[in-house]
Amino acid sequence: MLEEIVKYLNLSVAFLPGLIGIYAYRHFSKSIKLFFYYIILSLLTESGLWLLANYHLNNIWLINIFTIAEAVLITAFLIKTSDSRRLRYLLLGLLLTYMMTWIYSNFHLSNLFEFNSGDKFIKGTLMILGCGLTLLNYSSSYQKSLLKDSTFWILTGLLFYFGLTLVIFSTATWVFDDSTMGMQLTWVVHNIIAIITNIFFSIGFICSLPKKSLSY
Repeated sequence: MLEEIVKYLNLSVAFLPGLIGIYAYRHFSKSIKLFFYYIILSLLTESGLWLLANYHLNNIWLINIFTIAEAVLITAFLIKTSDSRRLRYLLLGLLLTYMMTWIYSNFHLSNLFEFNSGDKFIKGTLMILGCGLTLLNYSSSYQKSLLKDSTFWILTGLLFYFGLTLVIFSTATWVFDDSTMGMQLTWVVHNIIAIITNIFFSIGFICSLPKKSLSY
């Protein structure tokens, strides 16, 4: 029962940043627009996962494909956000490293139809490193209130998401079997994390709106 409630709540909240983003799109910077494209991809993927699960079809392949697409779009956002050439090269290097790892993991060690916890661990680690360094670089050069800044909220949301999902998904298949209640609990926790993350993203998009759009 709890699993179903959280799943549908997550699916509903997932549309929040997308809807706000459509309204605020014309006020977005180029980097925020890149991130918005990632949000749209996430919505399409989430809908696809839900549809496949309802028909009791394997949806792990979609998760694995989304994983590499997610890494590309988020890295593009981080590179566009950073004003440090050295950091941009580092971010590109992290992406290339992960792409080679993804190919090796999904076509040699395993396949697209199996959940690969090792692949998720590597991606989470690299994403945390990339987002963390970008947030530090951005915060150190930003002069205004960070709590009113779109990029700050988005970077914070990314760190929150990847930090926590790194822990639960990197150990999921090592601790639990797919048929156990423990594995179901893992997905419940993930959906709760996703709900909170989407709230962070929504706040970030709202911050892009001019003050007069927020006044009544």
